[in-house]
Amino acid sequence: VDPNLNTEFKDHLLSLVEDVPNIVVLGHHRVEKHDFRSLHGVELNTVGDHILAGDARLLIDYYRAAQSHVLIETRLDADDALSQHFAEAMQGQAASTLGLSTDLMDYRVYCAENHMEWRYYPPNETTGDSYVVHYHNPEFCVNSGLTIGYQLDARQR
Repeated sequence: VDPNLNTEFKDHLLSLVEDVPNIVVLGHHRVEKHDFRSLHGVELNTVGDHILAGDARLLIDYYRAAQSHVLIETRLDADDALSQHFAEAMQGQAASTLGLSTDLMDYRVYCAENHMEWRYYPPNETTGDSYVVHYHNPEFCVNSGLTIGYQLDARQR
């Protein structure tokens, strides 16, 4: 999370996750092209300085595990939502593909075939309420939920 994010928005986000286990929110304004194995450019010895919510020990434990296990990362923006079974499905996909791969430089991009869009405006833009549109396209990859899995020696470039 950008530490300079509007205080009202940031406080609301942090209040939503304060009692949720296994979530750590970092305040970090540099956007770097690194994966979690490099802590997105944050030095391990200063990670506690960037924690806005959650337990620094949990983050460090996950970081250490990522050095010797397949790593999967999912893109999720502030206006996105995922199915409650999304993480489990992605972990299963990674286990059955990357988990069986012997190529330590291997990586995979996982895309959801189905997604929904909420449109805050009415269908004809003059009358009516907001609505939801469902899309199914196995050849289209949206950013929401875009997941990349990395074998041990693979890195984001």
